[in-house]
Amino acid sequence: MTITSDFLAISKATLCSSIHSIATPSRNEPLAPEVDVELSSAPWPSIGERREADPSRPTVTVTNTSNDPSPLATLGHTDSESLPEICISSRTSFASVGTHSSYASGEERPLLRGWLHGILSIVVLPVVLVATVLALSLQMIQSHWTLMVLLLAGKLMSCTASGVLHLYPFQGGDAVSRASKVDIVMIPVSIGVSVFPFTRHFEEALVIAVIQAIFVVLTGIEVVRRSRCRSLSIEGGGVRVCLILTQWMGSVSMVGWRAGFESPFWIAMFLTYILAFLSYRRPLRRMPWHRLGWYGWHEDFHTLLLLGDVLLCVLATHFLLYHRSI
Repeated sequence: MTITSDFLAISKATLCSSIHSIATPSRNEPLAPEVDVELSSAPWPSIGERREADPSRPTVTVTNTSNDPSPLATLGHTDSESLPEICISSRTSFASVGTHSSYASGEERPLLRGWLHGILSIVVLPVVLVATVLALSLQMIQSHWTLMVLLLAGKLMSCTASGVLHLYPFQGGDAVSRASKVDIVMIPVSIGVSVFPFTRHFEEALVIAVIQAIFVVLTGIEVVRRSRCRSLSIEGGGVRVCLILTQWMGSVSMVGWRAGFESPFWIAMFLTYILAFLSYRRPLRRMPWHRLGWYGWHEDFHTLLLLGDVLLCVLATHFLLYHRSI
């Protein structure tokens, strides 16, 4: 039994529209321009009959009622080659990971932003984390190296949140907002886990964990509070800045107390973090190595944070090797 070309076109268009609606991350925004469909009232041709064009008979018409030239505006076409392209377009967000030049909010995105954290979260940190866990399970290292696992896991969570925010081309503002909230909450997590390798006893580590968890919860509350007010940005706020600075100062002070404030690694780590904070504030207009659309101050911020974390891991490794901990 054959089906007329008009009925086949509408069936394919409906299927592609359903796939497009599932792939779209935001549910609050319109998925496509409104489409007016006028179906034919004439009977379908009999089996084996070939339908010829007849101006006197009503036909199927699909009209794009907006000026948005989206893929769904071409649903009226019956070309068998054009319809599959509509289905493929629903996956364009995955194909453009890390290559989009702007966020859904309209803010410009340098092409190299987020790639450092993306590589760390996909390749480097998982490999080091799994190797440490295997060494622990095989009793190649002592049990207090579990604290290093906590450090690596916290850094992995933070890098993953940042990588997803900057690399994935979210199509809706709500999706970007949710990813940004997760990224902000992961910052106190990354700071808090820095202290664990430098604790000596289980009770001390437990107290440190409670204190760091309080900072994470307070940051989350502040982010939710600011997100409910349209006039406030979730990325700013004096309360959140004070929380981060207080937590960071306490963490690096404890690391220096245990590893030694005179240690060249601690001094280098401290200065690197300070430079990272300064680069986040963009003290100057542009540096010679910056390239418009490719690399800027925020990428300097990510790079300096990575260097500081590497120095922190060196200090933690030295402490776990030569000082008895849990």
